[in-house]
Amino acid sequence: MDSKKEDKEKEMTGIPSMNGRVVESLDDSSPSVSSDYEIEIDDDLPLETSLEDALNDVLAQFEEEEKFNATAGQPKLTETPKTSTTTSIQNEPQEKVTTGALNPELLATRAELKRLENEKQEFIELLKRRQADFDNYRKRIDRDRAESFNRMVCDVAKKLLPVMDNMQHALEAQKAIDMSANPEFQNFVQGVELIFSQLSDILEGLGVKPIPTVGEKFDPHIHEAVTTEVNEEYAPETVTQELRRGYNLGDILIRPAMVKVSVKG
Repeated sequence: MDSKKEDKEKEMTGIPSMNGRVVESLDDSSPSVSSDYEIEIDDDLPLETSLEDALNDVLAQFEEEEKFNATAGQPKLTETPKTSTTTSIQNEPQEKVTTGALNPELLATRAELKRLENEKQEFIELLKRRQADFDNYRKRIDRDRAESFNRMVCDVAKKLLPVMDNMQHALEAQKAIDMSANPEFQNFVQGVELIFSQLSDILEGLGVKPIPTVGEKFDPHIHEAVTTEVNEEYAPETVTQELRRGYNLGDILIRPAMVKVSVKG
């Protein structure tokens, strides 16, 4: 009786049974079931119903696992890590190339560039020093030229001033002479006045100017006191009369003025 039942089960299912477990698929069209899935057959139910229920349970379990693996069971790999990994892998040899062993020609070029920059800086510093030296030289030349010019003017003025003094004395002396009776002498005096005026203009054009005297406070640096007098018209230590005109060239004293100074009575 039992052997007939087993033969009938083999004919209906085509699945060899061993201790109530299915180890192969039911037919060629049914999905393959791994040996990890176990089918428990209830002996109280008919065989066909038990096999169908067990197969449905396996298929449902299989589908649930597939859905779980597709969604939450296995996290999806994003493209960002791949990209970053690829980028880091690609950049890594480039960094090694740039920071590692450099091309000898590149090293030589950098060394030559550094040498040229240092040489350029040296030339700039040298140019600045040369420019400063040239400015100092030009200032010194201008100062020496001005001093030489003033010295020559002073020498010429010192030689002309005695002539100017004599002409001035002659003009002062003619004031005491009556020239109305002698028109020719009057013309001569006018000629002397003209020459004296021209010489004064020439010296003034060269920078030679007369030192102010009468009514000025006595200054020993530019005035030479020849005599003193009590004069109520002027305050003490005041120049009352010019005896000889003095001249200066800017800050240079060519000769002091001879003067008479008032004192207290």
